[in-house]
Amino acid sequence: MSNNKIKLIEIFSGIGAQERALRQLPINCEVVATMDVEKDAILSYAAMRYNFEKEFNNYTFPSKETMVSEPQKKNVGFDFAKSKHTITMRTNENKVKQYYLADKLAKNLGDVSLCESLPYVDIVFHSSPCQSFSQAGLGAGGDEGSGTTSSLMWESLRLIGTSKPKYVIWENVAAVLNDKHKHNFIKYLEKLTEMGYESTFDLLNSKNYGVPQNRLRIFCISKRIDINDEK
Repeated sequence: MSNNKIKLIEIFSGIGAQERALRQLPINCEVVATMDVEKDAILSYAAMRYNFEKEFNNYTFPSKETMVSEPQKKNVGFDFAKSKHTITMRTNENKVKQYYLADKLAKNLGDVSLCESLPYVDIVFHSSPCQSFSQAGLGAGGDEGSGTTSSLMWESLRLIGTSKPKYVIWENVAAVLNDKHKHNFIKYLEKLTEMGYESTFDLLNSKNYGVPQNRLRIFCISKRIDINDEK
């Protein structure tokens, strides 16, 4: 890549760990969009990157109806277990304003399954939900069309196909490589190959990188085959 600012999108962005890692390296980057439905994660994302109180005091808010309906259309704050919205007209208005502003500051696109396409960027990160792969969960897996949380990886891959970024970076639990789940990882690699990417992956443990935590994760980096960037 050149010395220009690297443009990126974070799918399943959470508090934005991927972007924060790039800045700590430091690598000059710009977040074009994020994508999440967890309202408090989105709020944390914005609070970590902006003077939220100042932004809040200077922002011209629309009606409460608008501040409720816009997030609802993107499933922001939707409780999938109970199948109901948690940002409603009954929610405290000041809290609604916080969620609304955070959503705007984070450039949040909302529910990955509702998004139709992505703008072109250099890198797309998508640390898709791990619960259905994790050994701590029920092990329901991530088969395409199964409706599990981990199967959302296929929705992100669909969106990546609309953007064709230079690089795709996927992170998940090491259990993805278990006999029960590795067919999904193989299929993931095959689909990226069909889309014109070459991939490499490794298992990394956070304890080896200055973090007081024994946390083993798989990282897969896929590069578009027409990219000749040495970095």
